[in-house]
Amino acid sequence: DLCRYCRGEAKGEQEVSIIQSIIGHGLEREELRNEIYVQCMRQTTNNPSPESLEKMWLLMCLCVVAFQPGKLLHKYFVSFLHKNLELEGKLSQYVQWCLENCKNTKVTCRRRPPSSVEIAAMKKLGTIVCRFFFLDGRTKAIDVHPRDTASDALHKLADRLGLGSVDGWAIYQSSAHKEKHVKSHEYLYDIISSWETNNNKNTANNNSQTSNAGENRFVFRKRLFRNPREIPSDPVHVNLLYSQAVYCVVRSDEFPINEKVALQLAGLQAQVALGDPQEGKEQFYTELSAYLPSRIADTRSTAEWVPLLAEAHRQYGTGKSEIVAKVWYLTCVMQFPLYGTTLFPVAYRGYWNYGNSLILGINCDGIAMIKPDDKFILYEYRYSDIESIFLHPSDDFITISLLRTLPDAHKCFVFETKEKEEIGYLIASYSPLLAAWIKDIDSSKKVKQVTADDRMRLAHSLLHARRLLVDNNLLLKPPEQSGNIIVSTLRRLNKNKGDRPRTEYGEQSESYKGFHQSYWSFSKSPLTLPLTRVTDPDSEEQVLHISLAILTYAGLNANAEANTADEHQLGLVQGLLEQSMKTDVLLNETYMQLIKQTTDHPDRNSRVNLRQWALLTLYCSVIPPTDKLIRKYLRAHLQRCGMDSVSEEGKYARYAEKCLNKALNNRRRQWPPSKQEILCTINRRPIYARFHFMDGQFHSLEFDASATAREVVELIKRKIGLPETIKGNVCG
Repeated sequence: DLCRYCRGEAKGEQEVSIIQSIIGHGLEREELRNEIYVQCMRQTTNNPSPESLEKMWLLMCLCVVAFQPGKLLHKYFVSFLHKNLELEGKLSQYVQWCLENCKNTKVTCRRRPPSSVEIAAMKKLGTIVCRFFFLDGRTKAIDVHPRDTASDALHKLADRLGLGSVDGWAIYQSSAHKEKHVKSHEYLYDIISSWETNNNKNTANNNSQTSNAGENRFVFRKRLFRNPREIPSDPVHVNLLYSQAVYCVVRSDEFPINEKVALQLAGLQAQVALGDPQEGKEQFYTELSAYLPSRIADTRSTAEWVPLLAEAHRQYGTGKSEIVAKVWYLTCVMQFPLYGTTLFPVAYRGYWNYGNSLILGINCDGIAMIKPDDKFILYEYRYSDIESIFLHPSDDFITISLLRTLPDAHKCFVFETKEKEEIGYLIASYSPLLAAWIKDIDSSKKVKQVTADDRMRLAHSLLHARRLLVDNNLLLKPPEQSGNIIVSTLRRLNKNKGDRPRTEYGEQSESYKGFHQSYWSFSKSPLTLPLTRVTDPDSEEQVLHISLAILTYAGLNANAEANTADEHQLGLVQGLLEQSMKTDVLLNETYMQLIKQTTDHPDRNSRVNLRQWALLTLYCSVIPPTDKLIRKYLRAHLQRCGMDSVSEEGKYARYAEKCLNKALNNRRRQWPPSKQEILCTINRRPIYARFHFMDGQFHSLEFDASATAREVVELIKRKIGLPETIKGNVCG
């Protein structure tokens, strides 16, 4: 694709598609990023075609703002850019752009390939001008850099508005169907790219040439009301709060307002918009939707409302300046208990007297359950009354558990909503103690500090486990390599150049009874012979098939179809487990292959290595190896890799060891795991399941893959507050 793009064979949309495909591969797979940069630099070196040069430098500019070159390549890349500063015209500007943006300080790279709008802007060495909408209909346009996050754009917007503090303010992405908060670390260009992708999908599905891009917009509004009853001293802040209050009263109808209060607020609003009332100007009040919520406006005709609005303007607005009228409006609206509360429509899952349709309110003090029709507050709970919240990984459910010490009959509420994540993040923003559902399971645990003696001990323990396997004749000796003199020379030359794993094992780890280090280490190639002694020819063929399946799942099998769909990947893992569980020989061989593939990988945090670790973790959770020596080798491998407290590899190793210990205490599993169990385990999460009760309620619980029915029943009893002394409960 890159060569076709360089030669100019692709035009128009096809050219954009190739650029998006190349950068998309780099974003998806970290190990491809340096390769993309090297190929781009190669194509821009001594290239006689000006058009081809411009295309390649354009691609490099887009790559620089999408992802950075790796540590090993970065220094050379900067030197390459300095060398090419001597280019003339537009190419020099491209080089300067790359040089300015190659030192990125952001924690994460972009998530999505560039949109066609970004590519067109980059061709002109420009940025996208984004328009931000306010709740009163006004807009403000600012230049957004490709590396700008929502937090960066928020501060730029605040500077343009003259807003003193951005605390509590946020940017939302709004479409025809929903409004979603843009997290502070998200890139706005990624949001624009997702809009374009969704619009293209909708256009293809509807077989229409019309685009819905106009329905997508960025909206600036207050998200967190930490002091909802306090009028700010900043006039810009007051203006924005007033606009949002009018939107909540008139457009959203969020407060239980009667006709009298609605007219009072409409009079103040008319004073802000029109100034002091004028005789004979009743036509200013004919647009009822600008002053009254539809619920109240529909009770009378327009002819009846116009004189009432004019009278309210005269009575409540006359003589007040614009800022005073806004403060009065805010003071009145702040008296409602629901002011500063974000409302989410939800469905209660269970039986009670209030129906299933409900509004869940989130504010600075806690949560509220509200009736949709009259906005009556049914229940209120402070954050200190909530024990935990749980977001279901695959269903649209959120579970809120209360403290057992509360006198309320309900201790657990389950709500169904498409906005579960919005609710969860908003609660976490107000109460960080309830943000445990966001954190990584492993991050909350303190990892013991590992000393140099510990590292040496674990390395020798691993070496000893390997020698036991060799001495007990469990492994098939690899064939002698040809050209041993050259191989040995290269090993000696490499020995002192950062070969960390081998120096930890010591000089003797190079070869033991014909088993070289390469026998135990990661390989991109499929096996041609089993690692263990397999006597049955049919089993030997299955062993080679397992090796190929492991490489396919990791993304290293070049002959396999590039199918990354979850269903296909989960089916592949399920079939692999089912095949290796048939006999102990295949099971032990699979463990040896997985340990080999997760040993001495050149890039610990690469996608390939983490997928292989995920597979090893799943095996440890489902069925441990039957051979004691292989089990000892596995434990030594997990302990040694688990001492790394920073990398994802270390987290997988510690989680796999925990799963192994639990699996060893249970009976052997007879059936391969479900796709849900596979998905939870490879993401280092407990399994969750829904348990229904006879009163119509249900609760979702998390439990380990090795948990028995008795252990799950005990978990349910603790969840619903049932005393442990009560017996006779079963799961069915």
